Amino acid sequence: MYEDRNDTLENRARSLQENGGAGSYLSVLLGSNSFKDFISRSMAVNEIVEADQQLLKSTEKVQKKVSKQKKAVTKKLEQLESAKAELEEMSEALAAQQQQKKTLSEQLKVKLTNQQVAQTSLADQQAALSNQVQSIEFAMTKEQQRLQAEEQQKAEERRNAQVSVPVENPVTQPATPSVPEPNPTAPTPPAEQIPTTPVTSHSSVLEAGSTLIGRTVYKFGGGRTKTDINNGLFDCSSFVHWAYAQIGVDLGNRGWVSTETLKNKGRAVAVSDMQPGDLVFFDTYKKDGHVGIYAGNGKFLGCQGKSGVAYADMTKGYFKKKFNGRVRRI
Repeated sequence: MYEDRNDTLENRARSLQENGGAGSYLSVLLGSNSFKDFISRSMAVNEIVEADQQLLKSTEKVQKKVSKQKKAVTKKLEQLESAKAELEEMSEALAAQQQQKKTLSEQLKVKLTNQQVAQTSLADQQAALSNQVQSIEFAMTKEQQRLQAEEQQKAEERRNAQVSVPVENPVTQPATPSVPEPNPTAPTPPAEQIPTTPVTSHSSVLEAGSTLIGRTVYKFGGGRTKTDINNGLFDCSSFVHWAYAQIGVDLGNRGWVSTETLKNKGRAVAVSDMQPGDLVFFDTYKKDGHVGIYAGNGKFLGCQGKSGVAYADMTKGYFKKKFNGRVRRI
């Protein structure tokens, strides 16, 4: 009942406030018929005023609460707007990264395709070069066999001629060997003679090899016959073989010497421990395709294409790029 009365008083207070506020309260008191009615009305007005004050306080609390919630909602909304903007920016950056990744992927595919084409072309070139080298080596072998057969035939003819000559005087004098006339246009390297007493110093091989500087011409497959040697025709491996032969070191059959046979001679040496006289190898037209004799200070002595036998620098330029680190000490 009390709660119902308070509700009624609050409703009445609202009505009084809407219809004139405090002036209406006074009209209620003055309109009493008796003192008892005045007291009753005074109590009612007092309760209405208290109810009105409570209503105002309640309204203020609600307004403060609503204002506080509004601020919180506004702040939250601002945070959401900021997060939304950041998310949109991240989304745009991600889209740009994906596009860049796609572009890079396409570029990589193109590069891989070009690389595969280049590798295929290089493989074809290497195969063609290998076939060419094999053909040259086969031709060299046939030519060497032909020259050996020719020399054997000439030697046989000389022996037969000596047997067929009649001997009139039992006391024979030693024949004077005929000296061939020199050819002024051909290089005149020293005769291929191996010393009776081998020289053990490997630096001597450089002294022996340097005697051919300016007196030789590079010939692929040359230097494997006496005719080539007498005419100063060498390639890299036959020159190394000849130079070591001059100090009494046999590097195998002269007719079959190559970089492949030389790269396994002696023992391996580290690049940092190279000494004059060591063999150094280069990857030119093939792996270990060129060989020379290390001379110290980054130089080596070898028989190269245009210069013939000459010193070359292996610390720069072509031979620096081609040096493969293989060093053999004989």
